Amino acid sequence: MVMVINWFFKRITWFVDVIIYDGHLTAISAACMSFLPVILIKLPVSKIITIIPFVACEIIYSFNRYKERFHDDSGIRNSGLLKRKKFFIPFFIFLSLLFIGYLIWFKNLLLLIFSCVITIMGVFYSIFIKKLTKLIPGIKNFFVAFCWASITILPFTFYNNLLLSYFSALIIFSFVFISVLLFEIFLDFRDIKEDKKRSLITFPIVLKKSSLAFLLLFINFFSIIPIFLGFYFNFLPKTVSILLLSFFYNLIFITIIAGKINVGKKFFEPLVDCGKILWIIEVIFFSNLLL
Repeated sequence: MVMVINWFFKRITWFVDVIIYDGHLTAISAACMSFLPVILIKLPVSKIITIIPFVACEIIYSFNRYKERFHDDSGIRNSGLLKRKKFFIPFFIFLSLLFIGYLIWFKNLLLLIFSCVITIMGVFYSIFIKKLTKLIPGIKNFFVAFCWASITILPFTFYNNLLLSYFSALIIFSFVFISVLLFEIFLDFRDIKEDKKRSLITFPIVLKKSSLAFLLLFINFFSIIPIFLGFYFNFLPKTVSILLLSFFYNLIFITIIAGKINVGKKFFEPLVDCGKILWIIEVIFFSNLLL
């Protein structure tokens, strides 16, 4: 009986590791990201639109996991399924065909082009942008933040109404961009040893802990400005105010870097993904509360 229980818990642990460290939880957070403007602005977009960023994120992160299989710091992403060629190649081909087929089915040229550009940019990050960080400090953080923020534009391309909702889209884009920038710098703090080996110039490498914590605190304050502007100028509904709670969630990352909280490195990535997912949970809950 004990052996059966141990086997069961090992299988559960393995499954959780696969979901988190092979990028699937990150893909779920991407789907939530695309649904954020849908809820806030009440866009008439089907929930099925979230499949596009989900599959795109799976493509990007599966490619990244496979390409980085010899460079990952041990003990963090240890599930390793997508680091194996026999799993990665069929998985990547299947996702790519699904992605293109699904976009063609929508028969929306703007959506097709925009989705493909974001996906190609994500793949391009693993090939070139990361190496560029050897020359330009922190460029990969800004690039990744831009890619994530671009996901919020997807629903607007669905009905070609980006110009009609320009300020609303810009505010949501800015909030996500600044917030994800904070997340990415936090994740670099986990990878200091590996980044030094690869001669990458990241903020955690060039700044002391105290300076890095101050930088993230500054970014955190800056991240809530778009929310205040959206609420004050009526570009977004009251429900957007719930996103101000992200300021307090982000303090977790700052206290970890400051050394006030000790958290294992393997928890850094799920903490970031949960922060993104929490946005849509908060907005949906607050929207229903005000009905």
